[in-house]
Amino acid sequence: MAVDGRTVTALTRDLRRRTVRVADDTGEGRVEHEQPTTVPLELVRRSRGGRTLRWTYDADGHRTSMSTPDGATTAYGYDAAGRLSWVDHSVLGRAAFDRDAAGRLTSALAGGLIQAWDHRDGFVVAHSVTDGDGATRTEVERDEDGRVRRIRTGDGHGSRTADYAYDGASQLVEVRSADGTARSVHRWAHEPPGGVVRPAV
Repeated sequence: MAVDGRTVTALTRDLRRRTVRVADDTGEGRVEHEQPTTVPLELVRRSRGGRTLRWTYDADGHRTSMSTPDGATTAYGYDAAGRLSWVDHSVLGRAAFDRDAAGRLTSALAGGLIQAWDHRDGFVVAHSVTDGDGATRTEVERDEDGRVRRIRTGDGHGSRTADYAYDGASQLVEVRSADGTARSVHRWAHEPPGGVVRPAV
């Protein structure tokens, strides 16, 4: 495509490799994109200023690898349902993910850090983090309307809690916090219409 006699976009097809290359000169430097003609949405190469990103995909269209201009590579793995199950970076290392039958994330392991999630009634009700220094667990309680009622965090040395209260319109009006022997209370008032918030004394 040309504008005022200058080519700003050019397409080059490689029939043998079954790819198409797009050269974009609309900006200050040329940007090149390359993708297969068989699956047009899968970008396999992007170059700008001599720096190139590359991607590969499996037969189902899932990205299986990415390489960056600095030479780093990232590989991706998937479970039988096509959900991401691990990522392996050449510098940062490997991260692995587990899911329940509903596809919800239940655990993640990366660099010696283990995270786990518990689910109930469509909500996350607990999250734990374990590393070489120990474990911290956060639990979330909800009322019958699904609103957060209490958040409790404990690490084996102590615990912190925050209790939440709401008005009849389910607007947050109070938070009571406890951290060891320290206590605090914050309150808010909502001015109709529109729920304008102001601190309440």
